[in-house]
Amino acid sequence: MIPVHAVTPSSGAHDSAARRTVLIVEDDILLRTPVAEYLRDHGFRVIESESAAQAKSVFMTGEHIDVLFTDVRMPGEDNGIDLAMWARDLFNDVKIILTSGFARFDKRAEELTGFSGVVQKPYNPEEIALRVRAA
Repeated sequence: MIPVHAVTPSSGAHDSAARRTVLIVEDDILLRTPVAEYLRDHGFRVIESESAAQAKSVFMTGEHIDVLFTDVRMPGEDNGIDLAMWARDLFNDVKIILTSGFARFDKRAEELTGFSGVVQKPYNPEEIALRVRAA
């Protein structure tokens, strides 16, 4: 298991972004790292997680998460939809953004992400930043 990685926003970051903490849950480090770096560079506080179980641990520390950005399909007991439903049940103010490389989505995915929809992979980090700002 890799450690959860959190970095505070760089100086000169946008004030609106600096107040938001984004938890990125993606098992593929080659996908997770670029979007995490882009969001940090644009003023967001980012916490990275490689699994739903690790993400739940972050929530349970009491860390305030504004936006949960999670892949739908991940190894382990829970997938991204399960994680999003769990987070929404316990932390009803968290905004959910789901992503997947698969075109077909569970109806629950649209219900959980009503404000933003589901982001298709491959995605552009700039698109993710825009969705996080809108959350």
